[in-house]
Amino acid sequence: MHAYAPLLALVLLLTWGCSTSESLVEWKALKQDSSWPVVRAAAQSEIRTREGRLGWSFVLSDKDSDALYPKKKTEKNWIVRACADYPGNSYGEIVEMEISSSGQVLRYSRLWEKKTVPNQPL
Repeated sequence: MHAYAPLLALVLLLTWGCSTSESLVEWKALKQDSSWPVVRAAAQSEIRTREGRLGWSFVLSDKDSDALYPKKKTEKNWIVRACADYPGNSYGEIVEMEISSSGQVLRYSRLWEKKTVPNQPL
């Protein structure tokens, strides 16, 4: 039983770090929305531009993962969160973005720095 303790700790850290109170069922439903692929691509592009590739491979992967997930959707905009890879990066590196359904990034916040990063021309 003790041999599995490190693996269990890693799994708990991954799931707890990026999925605190939001429901996985809600995420899955939002990911079925027709505008999610556009929003997801915009989020990946923004992460790639601002953070680079190192430490964000799960977010930038072609495979759907819970490292990049929709937190909320309003009529026109999405709130999307992305979590850095674990354990490769320090715990708590989470980015939150507000993205329009057409793919325009309206807000970009590095939650571990507790500040919004000004929009930069791409």
